[in-house]
Amino acid sequence: MRFIGKLVPMKPLITFCLLLLFIAPACNNLRKPKQTLEQKQKELEAGKLDEKNIYTVKEVGWTTALPRDWEVVTKRENYEITEKGKKAIEDMYGTKVNDSKLVSLVTIRKNMFNSFQSTMEPFDEKTDGDYDAHNIAVQEMIKDVYKEKGIPTDYTLGAVKIDGIMFDRLEIKLYSPGKKQIILEQKVFSAYINGYDFSMNINFNNSPDEEKLMDIVMGSKFSIKK
Repeated sequence: MRFIGKLVPMKPLITFCLLLLFIAPACNNLRKPKQTLEQKQKELEAGKLDEKNIYTVKEVGWTTALPRDWEVVTKRENYEITEKGKKAIEDMYGTKVNDSKLVSLVTIRKNMFNSFQSTMEPFDEKTDGDYDAHNIAVQEMIKDVYKEKGIPTDYTLGAVKIDGIMFDRLEIKLYSPGKKQIILEQKVFSAYINGYDFSMNINFNNSPDEEKLMDIVMGSKFSIKK
């Protein structure tokens, strides 16, 4: 995404799109026939899902196990949600969003509150700048998006090592008006791997599903370490 002549990262859009997964009208009725492996694979823009529900992306050397009973979000719905996120950011910054290089990997959800999303986007430090500065810009823009939408939030920044790779971690708590209760929590995990800005993002509203989502994240394996 470009803003006033500078490269602006897409992750603010992706994080906001994760929120849209739970507020989108399409999520109000999730009782759908169980997907077959072939149907799940058909909805993936990139990567492979095998008969054991192991998902692999060769470009970043990533492998992880996905829960069998969670739904793979369709390409069409992913597109519609992303378009809503783009419009929200375009309205806020008054500029067009270019997401042509962003690759959606796999997006799954159990229900309207609990979901997982992964993406990668080419990133060249020679032309796009320092990756750490890039992530700081991401974090500030995410805060801007939620502030603009009037959503009360708290943020926690940190880092975590996953299979030898250090990931930046942003934790977000989204509240009801007046901060009376937490309505949703998000965690964003980001790392620079093999020339890509790689991201895993989760939404959850209860501890058991948080644990299952964190199993996907922390159980990830990487054959490429840098």
